Amino acid sequence: MLRFKEYIKECRRLQKKYSREIRIFVGMEIETCTGYEKFVPWLINKVQPDYIVGSVHFVEDVGFDYSKNEYIKAIEKTGNPDALYCRYFDLQFEMISLLKPAVVGHFDLIRLFDDNYRKRLSKPAIQKRIRRNLQLIKKLGLILDLNLRSLAKGACEPYPSTAILDAACRLKIPVIPGDDSHSIRSVGNFMETGIQILAEKRLPAQWQKPEVLHFS
Repeated sequence: MLRFKEYIKECRRLQKKYSREIRIFVGMEIETCTGYEKFVPWLINKVQPDYIVGSVHFVEDVGFDYSKNEYIKAIEKTGNPDALYCRYFDLQFEMISLLKPAVVGHFDLIRLFDDNYRKRLSKPAIQKRIRRNLQLIKKLGLILDLNLRSLAKGACEPYPSTAILDAACRLKIPVIPGDDSHSIRSVGNFMETGIQILAEKRLPAQWQKPEVLHFS
């Protein structure tokens, strides 16, 4: 907690220092492991970020994106790959409904270690959940993250995959490219590719800013 407070403190310092040159938003990405329903709202109120990114990295408390082995564990816990996808999108729906994050992160991260993800994403039970979640994002006026980190890992397309991105475009959901950088060295990686993808979809270059949280 102390380290996290120091992160927010430093962000606020930089926000003030460069306020005449650029508008900096102080954000944080949340998780969905057991107890998050109470802990995350408490944490948000405690550190008071400008906005949050709502993401799912855990299914049945297994960090499925950490490694192929962890991904397999998540499959075993849910029963099969289709069940894992369904549980992932159900968790995502619950998280969005509860927290209403300004940005929904890497929408279909669950495909990370699945070579057959395109076919799986098209299955009726999974498609139903994808459409439901996109409709909720649209209803709440949230931003969809065009997450480019998958390209750094050798994937052929960012999150979300093309079919989901097209569905988001039809709903006129705002989409913004992000590098999901984990270090200084990867800041801005593949950003030109992301901008080009959005341009080809004829999405506006004037990207929507995240809605800022207000605290009493």
